[in-house]
Order: sequence, then C-alpha cells, then structure tokens
Amino acid sequence: MDWTGPETGGTAGRARRQALSARPASWWLAAAYLALLHLALGALVAGTDLPARLHHRWVALTAPEFDGGYRRWAEALARSDAHARPGALVFLGDSIVRDLDTSSMARHTLNLAIPGDTTAGLLGRVRAYGSVRTARGVVIGVGVNDLYYRPVPEAVANYRGILEQVPAGTPVLVLAALPVDERARPAFRNADVRRLDEALGALCGERPGCRFVDPSPRLVDGTGNLAPADHVGDGVHLSAVGHDAYWAIINAAVLTTVPPARTVPPER
Repeated sequence: MDWTGPETGGTAGRARRQALSARPASWWLAAAYLALLHLALGALVAGTDLPARLHHRWVALTAPEFDGGYRRWAEALARSDAHARPGALVFLGDSIVRDLDTSSMARHTLNLAIPGDTTAGLLGRVRAYGSVRTARGVVIGVGVNDLYYRPVPEAVANYRGILEQVPAGTPVLVLAALPVDERARPAFRNADVRRLDEALGALCGERPGCRFVDPSPRLVDGTGNLAPADHVGDGVHLSAVGHDAYWAIINAAVLTTVPPARTVPPER
C-alpha cells in the first residue's frame, strides 16, 4: 500500500525507475565488471592460505608473546639456574627442546627451555643465567615461534645477542628450526623456516666452536613438509617417532662436540 498518495511516492518511484532505465549500457557493463572482479578476487583469496595467515597474524597481535604462564616458567627456571652446579650442559629453547630427555644424553644437564619461547624471550632470560657462563657446552634451539611476531632478520639479530652471552671457547650447538607441516599449519611457511635456518647456519659459522645441527632431513617427507608420522597432528610438535629421530641426531652431536661432565661437589 502506498501511504504517500499518488502525487508523491508514486511519482517519485516512477522517476527513479525511469532514471535507472535511462542509464547507458556502459554503466551497466562497468557495474557488472566490478561485481565479477570482486567475485574473482574472493575466489582467488579463498583458494590460498591468505585467510589462515591473516588469522595467524591476528592471533599474534591479540595474544601476548609473554603471558602469565611464560613468566611462571621463567621464574621457575631462574631458580633452577641459581642452584645449578658449574660445568652443566645447558639446553635453551622452546617446546621442542623442552621435550628432550637431556639426562639420557649426558650427565649434568640443565634444561632451561620454555614452551612457546622466542629469540626475544630467550635473549631476555639468558642474560641472567650464571649456568650459561660456567657451562661446559650450550645447546640452543629456538626461532620458529618468532615467525608469529617478527621478520627473520630481527630474529637473527636476537639470536646473535644470545650467542654473545655464551663465553668464547664454550662449545655451542645451534639447532635448526624444524619445518612444519603446512597441510596442518598453513599459516606457517617453510620458505620462511628455510630462510631462518640459512641465516642461523651462517651466524654459527662466524663463531669458533659453534656447530649447526639440522635434523630436518630425517623428519620431512617428499613434499618438504614435516612428515605426518613425525608430528602429533598439529604440524609442529613431534610425535614419539619424530622425537626419537630428533633425539638421536642431537645426542650424536652432543657426544662428538661437548666434553664429558666433571661435576663439582657442593662446598662444605
């Protein structure tokens, strides 16, 4: 029902319809072209990993890099460091290193890794660790989580700062960041992981006594992804099979690079 009467709403409606019908064909073609262009762009984006990567970045922006859980880990490990005997084999890194059974590799090991850690977090922690300054060897495995928060060059700069906290002459094992399974974790790109590892290998090569250890060849499939059998389903964390392969490579590097323990007894 037209409540405006025949001389107002009806006339205005007819005028609008006449104006639309009077528009040239070129206008309609342009409008159709723009609509099709937006549909095509939407289809292209939907067929890529861009939505996942945008979600990945959004999570990083909304979730703090260092939350309460991280701070509790850091406080607990600071106490472990304070009570450590000199001459420890010190492990620093993220969840992959945290899961290592370091006590089965050597006597007198100290695992100071924190799940989810980054080069920025480790750089902040390592400056206070007396155990690193008295260690007989240091194993470092960190960096993949940085791809949430910072570009590769910034992560490498942080890594350089971490290495500077290890006294000259102390053997160091730099563990490559492992590739992910992009099929399960599309927000990560193995191309970024490779760029990071290339830079870490070069950084380690600048330091006497530093050995770069890359377990990736034992853990990837024919596509270059972390093999499904080697992770727990999330594309990142190692399964029992993957962990055993990773442990064997790190253990062999420790045995050939780091001197055996000479535990210093407590002073009486």
